Amino acid sequence: MRRRARFERTDVPTPSPRRDAIAVAVIIVVAIASILIFSYCYTRAESYAHFNDPDLEDARDNQHTPDITALSASARKVDGIDTYLVLTRSEDGSSLKWASIFALNTNNGMMTRAELPVDLAISTNSGTTTLSALFASNGGPDCVVPVSDVASIRFTHIMVVNHNFWDLLKTYCNTPEDQAREIATSLRASITTDLSNRSADDMLSQFHTGDAGDVAGVSYTTAEGASGSTINALELNVALGVLTA
Repeated sequence: MRRRARFERTDVPTPSPRRDAIAVAVIIVVAIASILIFSYCYTRAESYAHFNDPDLEDARDNQHTPDITALSASARKVDGIDTYLVLTRSEDGSSLKWASIFALNTNNGMMTRAELPVDLAISTNSGTTTLSALFASNGGPDCVVPVSDVASIRFTHIMVVNHNFWDLLKTYCNTPEDQAREIATSLRASITTDLSNRSADDMLSQFHTGDAGDVAGVSYTTAEGASGSTINALELNVALGVLTA
């Protein structure tokens, strides 16, 4: 009986012994890329989580229009000045560490900053108290209108920030803007504000241009009182560039 000869076909590709290993490697690369993309998107979304805060939006809208003539008959408001009340929380978030005002001249990008006494005497419906006491008992939003009244400034926007905000801001401002994306994400995550996402990004860009992290505080008169510190609102406004005397 004749045995049939066996021939190997040369027109059929031979499976590579490394095919399975390559497939596994591709799956791993795709999985890692997906995780990184998800992590980036999640981190970015989280960094915007505390924007458009409704309590701060209400506080912003409830501010009174300052009576400039009560400060000085010759005082005049400077056009194009955006003001930001920045309340800095302690590390555990329970108390007020610093209170600051930023003034941004939108015409030329110049920035000024003033520090408010944390024991600033303010008036509420319950009577006279201090800024730090009100912050500790009621939180940042309830501080906005009383501070606005005492400072005679209707704040354009309000930010309640974590204790590490200032270090992040300084690092952000000292980093080229095209390289500061990661720092900007951390900076946004440290802020609770009435600002929208887009407005906050615009603000941070303006802060970067104005080198907000290194802006020195202006000088104005403060005094210690029986119920807390008092301030000279006219001097404060003029020093910030909000008013001309």
